[in-house]
Amino acid sequence: MRVYLMGSNPLHLNLIQSTLLAAGRSSQDIQTVTDLPALEAALATQAQAALVLDLGQGEDTSALAWLLEITRRWPALQVVLLSARRDEALLLQAIRSGAREVLDSPPEPADLVQTLERLMPETAPGGKPTAPLAPMLAFIGSKGGNGCTQLASNLAWLLATEFGRDTVLADLDLLWGDASFYLGGGQARHSLDQLAQQGPRLDNQLLQSSLHPVHARLHLLAAPSSPALLRGITPTALARVLTLARQRHQVLVLDLPRQLDELTLQALQLADKVFIVMRHRVPDVRNAQRLMQLLQAQGLASGQMLPLLNRADEPGGLDPVAIDKALPVPVAHRVANDPSALQACVHLGVPLHEQAPGSPVLRDLRLLASQSLGMPLPRRMGWLGRWLGKSSVASPMSTQA
Repeated sequence: MRVYLMGSNPLHLNLIQSTLLAAGRSSQDIQTVTDLPALEAALATQAQAALVLDLGQGEDTSALAWLLEITRRWPALQVVLLSARRDEALLLQAIRSGAREVLDSPPEPADLVQTLERLMPETAPGGKPTAPLAPMLAFIGSKGGNGCTQLASNLAWLLATEFGRDTVLADLDLLWGDASFYLGGGQARHSLDQLAQQGPRLDNQLLQSSLHPVHARLHLLAAPSSPALLRGITPTALARVLTLARQRHQVLVLDLPRQLDELTLQALQLADKVFIVMRHRVPDVRNAQRLMQLLQAQGLASGQMLPLLNRADEPGGLDPVAIDKALPVPVAHRVANDPSALQACVHLGVPLHEQAPGSPVLRDLRLLASQSLGMPLPRRMGWLGRWLGKSSVASPMSTQA
């Protein structure tokens, strides 16, 4: 896979090239680009690549202004930033610009080689090229108590059981995370914070051993079993975990906390779609408006943010037209209200699919999944089909049931 080198210090670039050649990379796969137009021309021919961008002492960060646009246009590009200055401000700016790793300038040879191997493995097992990263769907609530975690966990269940996708649900609410209670999978032995602190030891085997099995196709990357502050977990480490999960599975669903910190922002930057969950109440809509404006200021594109109106048919809510006018982006998805079934699931700790398979909430989540992933609605099992052990294609009427 191609590695592009870019920077103003020829000595550094020569050292990096020598390091990569000594590590076994072909000279044809290493290309030095002199400026932004040259990089764009190279990416037009080979977009599945890595960019090693050397900022030298880190005093001039003007390159980060165009880096965000580059990583949006070419999401497969893996960016490794080099800077002698690595304070908190620069690290946060680098993350917002789409960099996956920040190393010293010039880098330690072993660190650079290991980082590139981790971010862009040459081939998958069997010698085939690696597949694109799996889609990542993030859920964040505009206000507490609006059903964000319940939607994320039940969507993950549907993706695994009905759409047949190998799915990971990552609970990123490290302080209060309770996604596991909605899946009925028991207590997880390992948690995301433990995995994120493994550093260079992180690999596919360690990831798989840390995932908690809920279903044959659904695994949970759990929050700590006891409340934990964000000690020892960096945005770069989190990005490493999420990228590895996307390389090894077919869908990654994120349940995010409402509080915006460096970890939450990192996850939002990496997500393909961000569902901003709200109910049609004034505080929810106001907070959704503020959240979307803040995320736009942090560099998220309008197309990434999808307002989701939960419990859309509950009585006494705001007018839908007024809600759309109040938001920077109109409501993209609506999910029905089914209070008795949802409450029973909370008390029993089971997925809605098991408690109330005919719930209109599941109907709307199926449609959301289908539209988000570009997949047809799944085949449904009628009562006769379940009795005979055969599935039947759902009619339009049964799809809406």
